[in-house]
Amino acid sequence: MAIMRKIWRYGWVALLTAAALAFICYGEAHVGPGEREVAAWEYASRKTVDWDSLRGERAQAQEDLGVSVWYQDTEIPYWASQRTFYCPLVEGSSWEELKLSVRSEGNYEICFAQDWTEDSLEEAVEGNVRYSFYVYDGQVYQEYGLVFTGMPAMIFTTRDDPSMEEGSLAIDMKLLDTDGSRGYVTESEGNFHVRGGLSRNYPKLGYKLNLTYGRGGGQEKNHCSLLGMRQDDDWILTALYNDDSKMRDKLARDLWNYLPGAYPGVECAGSRMEYVELFIDDSYYGLYGLAEPVDKKTFSMSGEDALYKRGGQSAFEVGWFYPEQPSKEIAGFEVQGEEGDARDWAALIPYLELFLVPDDVYRETASEVMDTENLTDYWLYLQLVMGVDNRNKNYFCAVPEGEGGKTYLIPWDCDLTFGLDLDSSSPVLSAYNVEMTESILAWEFGDRYLREDIGGAKELAAEKWAQYRETWFSEEYIAVCLEEYERELTESGALEREYFRWEGCAQGADAEDLYGIAVRRLEFLDGLFYSEDYWEYFS
Repeated sequence: MAIMRKIWRYGWVALLTAAALAFICYGEAHVGPGEREVAAWEYASRKTVDWDSLRGERAQAQEDLGVSVWYQDTEIPYWASQRTFYCPLVEGSSWEELKLSVRSEGNYEICFAQDWTEDSLEEAVEGNVRYSFYVYDGQVYQEYGLVFTGMPAMIFTTRDDPSMEEGSLAIDMKLLDTDGSRGYVTESEGNFHVRGGLSRNYPKLGYKLNLTYGRGGGQEKNHCSLLGMRQDDDWILTALYNDDSKMRDKLARDLWNYLPGAYPGVECAGSRMEYVELFIDDSYYGLYGLAEPVDKKTFSMSGEDALYKRGGQSAFEVGWFYPEQPSKEIAGFEVQGEEGDARDWAALIPYLELFLVPDDVYRETASEVMDTENLTDYWLYLQLVMGVDNRNKNYFCAVPEGEGGKTYLIPWDCDLTFGLDLDSSSPVLSAYNVEMTESILAWEFGDRYLREDIGGAKELAAEKWAQYRETWFSEEYIAVCLEEYERELTESGALEREYFRWEGCAQGADAEDLYGIAVRRLEFLDGLFYSEDYWEYFS
């Protein structure tokens, strides 16, 4: 698989060069500001033009000629440094039904360098085939390229200085959705900023997106459904930079979201993610995971319901959460949806105290503080996905009914899973740790709960493992998920574009590799749960 990727990558570069040097062109047509959309085959089937002769009479333009390409009545994204347009196609498209228009700020002629309707459209999409076309008048010409893709595209056009690395930038956002059952275009005003902790060290950054309407001081939240996910104004763009498969985070989320004991009364107890390619101001930023946030809307919270995020793993004292001055963030915990004062922290105090109390007090209080179904699901989940970064940080504490209610744990940021571990010597700061596959993942908080057998947790965990092995934690379910992800990444051409744009990103693993890791982990955990070792571990 790695060899094939290199062949594709260098083949694509060669195609760029060959297309730019093409001598025979097809599809001469007029291009102007009001050019109508026409069937794609019309561009490719017009009379042959001797481009070598035409080019000899003209100089290559030193600047962009102001060309744009339109599909489905909207302008498609452009990568200016490569002079290439990217056209996200509605699923099931064909050459005969495909309608495009090429427009320009001036009056030019256009011709394509080959009759691309003779190619297979599906193969052109998967192979990142770049079709060259030339725009010219009596004095100058310029070469451009057109790539047909199968991946949704998100486009940010900034209204602020795009060189700012910190702070929030105002934008106009446009999302082009390739799912034909939904609308092709979603547009909104908004702003975005860099997000993440360790991931800020990567060349490719993750972002937080806020959708708004009403510019200036009158901005309001704009709730939109993106790629079939929920209506929301807040969205996360995770960069997937350190994951060589680009599938770990999505698989780990999907394995958690619908577990029966995760959180009562909601369909999805976590964050859904869909793949998208990001363009910012005529630059291609690569493959991203567009994800819903975990917030009060996730759990239909209101009133006295409380939600907290743990983004860091600092040591703490309970007394710190009664500050003299209101504070939204303390010792790695952050109040969600509130201003942050002593009253807002009250619902979290019982959970915090469980870290500090002696065993006798723990046995008396733990069942009143934690929901046994949820904590058992969380422990099983961490064992399966090997969530090293979701034990002491990167999770949420949901406390319905506020003070006096039980605490539920919800994972977040699941990139370090399925054997991927922190590694400061790696260029991407993480690497696969084979030893994790065949060892119990130690989690002090959850291990203590099972060791003390709160609410019959040991027996419940064994029962749940047997139940989930027939459904969410089965080899069949994991295989179906991974096959779907890989098909989307490869058949859309997006994975090869990611590698071309970010040569330093982690790469090399595929769905088969990740499936093999998951199977080995399942075999180890089966051996644990179906033997005396399980009971001895918690004795």
